[in-house]
Amino acid sequence: MRSTEGIVMVKGDFRSKRYKLPPEAFAIAPKEEPEPTDLVDHDTWRSLVWLADDVSLRTSEHHGTLLRRASQFLEHWCLLVIDLQSLVTNPQDDPLSLTCLNAHNDFQAFLHLILTGFYRQAIASLRIAMEAVLTGAYFRLFPDPNKFQFWADGYREGQIWMKTIRDKLKQHKRCRRFEQGEHPLLGKNGWVDFLYSRLSAFNHGRPFYTDQQGHQLPTSNVELWGGSNGPVYEPRS
Repeated sequence: MRSTEGIVMVKGDFRSKRYKLPPEAFAIAPKEEPEPTDLVDHDTWRSLVWLADDVSLRTSEHHGTLLRRASQFLEHWCLLVIDLQSLVTNPQDDPLSLTCLNAHNDFQAFLHLILTGFYRQAIASLRIAMEAVLTGAYFRLFPDPNKFQFWADGYREGQIWMKTIRDKLKQHKRCRRFEQGEHPLLGKNGWVDFLYSRLSAFNHGRPFYTDQQGHQLPTSNVELWGGSNGPVYEPRS
């Protein structure tokens, strides 16, 4: 059914309603829901969410299985974090536990951005998660509490390059097994190098990325949206 606003959702479609969660749904929240202090106007709200809502509806109509699997991955990642925390005395001081916990937030952001059509930002968020996990693994195998704290606090003294992380990890006895065979994990042109290079392409301002084999990928929003200047559902992306 159509209206002046667009296509009306089918009766009974659970996606047609929007709810605000009560305070008790959160671990930390005020006891009572505060009244709005500066409510957005209708036109501004519509301009902000209209296209993104449209993409989320279309994405969830055609990729429900993929979304369910991605959501299940988030649940499994939470269990992984709990397992990692159980292996150390002080999880709040363990680099790998902390970075994997933070990576979960980036995976959540990725899933929501994919759902709403912000493809470039979604892919870029995966690089953040990848950097965090590899950095956590590095500081777990090569403990340096002071430098890790500098890294976590954002100081220049704590900066560490991905190439340094890869080179050090591949030499560690616990990682050497992954370097055997035709496709190494951490070595030059290995899986980590390949994936990090691809993800990094979406963090820069260039509209395309061309790999060593000459394959060209769109890396800007307008190209990923098929030429649109706003979020649209694009199955190929």
